Amino acid sequence: MTISVVVPTYRRPEAIRRCVAALQQQDAEDLEILIVDDGSPEPVDALPDGPHAVRILRQANAGPAAARNRGVGAARGDLVCLTDDDCRPAPGWARAFAEAARAGPGLMAGRTVNALAGNVYSSASQDMADYVARTGPGAEFAQSNNLAIGRADYLRAGGFPTDFVRAAGEDRAFSQACAALWPGIRTVADAVVQHDHALDLRSFWRQHRNYGHGAHTWHGMARRRNVATFSRPSFYLGLLAEPLRGGVSPSRLSRVALIALAQVATAQGYAQAARTVSRSQEPSP
Repeated sequence: MTISVVVPTYRRPEAIRRCVAALQQQDAEDLEILIVDDGSPEPVDALPDGPHAVRILRQANAGPAAARNRGVGAARGDLVCLTDDDCRPAPGWARAFAEAARAGPGLMAGRTVNALAGNVYSSASQDMADYVARTGPGAEFAQSNNLAIGRADYLRAGGFPTDFVRAAGEDRAFSQACAALWPGIRTVADAVVQHDHALDLRSFWRQHRNYGHGAHTWHGMARRRNVATFSRPSFYLGLLAEPLRGGVSPSRLSRVALIALAQVATAQGYAQAARTVSRSQEPSP
């Protein structure tokens, strides 16, 4: 089975080098690495060499969803594996997906691990991602930084919707499209990715405000398809309690507080997006 790994990147030259260095350690045979430079001011160049061929595709800035579609469109592999530039896949990552793909078509989700356990913001963000992936409403959810699917299946599902110009919500929409075609999203526990995304208060707030923008776009798409969107209160109570699954400590309680703060940031982003759409629909004077 031939494998193509697609990685969108924007303005993270050191991160993409670390990502490619990890991908060069993949023990899968017949693997290519496609880096899609989404209009970085300083174009991506001089990536680590290794046993796997690397191709760099460049495009005007259009967002990660469009970049992934561009990469898959140019891919030569039967199987496409997706990760992000701030991730470091473990050596057996692509091989684990290739072995799981023999079971049949459909979307596969790997296991993402926070590489910055000492960063409370990054830990809280991973808590939320893990909870949504495990118990999220509606369609099952595969994070865009660690998934795989047959190239033909990716195209059949329509790829990532380019309505999402920010890194927020496009994987949720893609997961929903795949769940409508194939029963369930297969979890591949041996496909492990280390997520190396350092956050502080400002970037944490910005990240979740962007998620609010993405949620507004996703809800609009879901309403047009008559799909339920909003969650029950029990979902949010479970989300707040997620850090406490391993016990109670000051650090875990801080993560609970940050998850509550994230919901405020998401609500603000959602409201901003709603106002923008409303203004765009107002008749011209």
